[in-house]
Amino acid sequence: MRRLDKTKILSTEYRNWEQNLENSGTLHPTYNSSDGEYYVDIFTNLFHIQEGLCAYTESALCDKQKVTETEWENGRFKLQGINIKPFCKGGNLEHFNPDLKTNKAWLWDNFFFIDTDDNNLKQKKSVDTILKPDTPEYDEFRLLSYDPDLHIFYANTDLPESEQQRVNKMIDTLGLNLVKDIRRMFLQEKVEDIEFGKLKTWNDTTVFQFPTAFEMLKRHYTNLQ
Repeated sequence: MRRLDKTKILSTEYRNWEQNLENSGTLHPTYNSSDGEYYVDIFTNLFHIQEGLCAYTESALCDKQKVTETEWENGRFKLQGINIKPFCKGGNLEHFNPDLKTNKAWLWDNFFFIDTDDNNLKQKKSVDTILKPDTPEYDEFRLLSYDPDLHIFYANTDLPESEQQRVNKMIDTLGLNLVKDIRRMFLQEKVEDIEFGKLKTWNDTTVFQFPTAFEMLKRHYTNLQ
């Protein structure tokens, strides 16, 4: 799960509306999912930032070419009224901290877009910001490690024990390993092409999903050479 830069605001009309609510101390309107006026603007802006991937598992959910900067006009996504399906594979707008959903349901800082199965797993579980991927201090390479055989994330063992426990709990909460079998099949083929087939190198191989796991595998195998 890589760090996400949520300062890339394309849906400026929504962002201005949301900031006005915050600055005035006004309670947010009730969250009615896709019925919200700015729902499309929010999920498309997130997909632009997340490059079409689930924020947590990094599985592919949407063609990132559908959400390039040219698809916005006057601070709004051009295609209003669309549904997530069939525009993209699917998924859900997710409130990182479920406790904020009651009074601050449209808070930009609390939104990510994630896979539906991942959303069902997380639900209303309590969270720890140690693994919130848009915070300035978040660093996936300091916090996470990746097992190249099992294809699972776990806390970096160089961390203090107390931090490892927090990270491992959030790995489970956010479902980073929910897609481990799909991730293994996808990435193992890349590894075999590079390490055994010798058809490609790590530097000229790109992936359209699971970029953090791929980068950790790259570092693992190149360190062995």
